[in-house]
Amino acid sequence: MSTFSLIAIPLFICGMIMLLLAATLKKHVFLSPGIALTSSSVVFAILGMTL
Repeated sequence: MSTFSLIAIPLFICGMIMLLLAATLKKHVFLSPGIALTSSSVVFAILGMTL
């Protein structure tokens, strides 16, 4: 596994937790970091698969 793939896994989990908190608690504070972490983890996973 590439380093990018190893970084992508915890980022994706943290992003999903943030999005879950935004949905359940109705707090929009968690929404933008959740989207940012999830999208960056997708980019890291794609980079990890291509390298």
